[in-house]
Amino acid sequence: MGRKSAEKYDIPLYKRDNGQYILHRVIKVREKDYVICGDNRYVAETGICDRHILGVLTALIRDGKTIELDSPYYRRYEKRLFLRRLRLKLRDRI
Repeated sequence: MGRKSAEKYDIPLYKRDNGQYILHRVIKVREKDYVICGDNRYVAETGICDRHILGVLTALIRDGKTIELDSPYYRRYEKRLFLRRLRLKLRDRI
């Protein structure tokens, strides 16, 4: 298989087969598709392939400041995502 459009923790903009545009994070790269989940969700989506991906987020702007997604600040945030999803799942079960 050729080069993938996204890697683990990347945030691709993709278009679902129903025409919806979505910006969520890759949580796992598989041979034929990606497992993708929003940062404020815990239910993952599968079946997203390279053909769905339109681009990958490289930076964001918060309070007028640009945050590069490879910055140490942002990498710390990524490491906390697993715990965040776990808390969301537990909250919804209680």
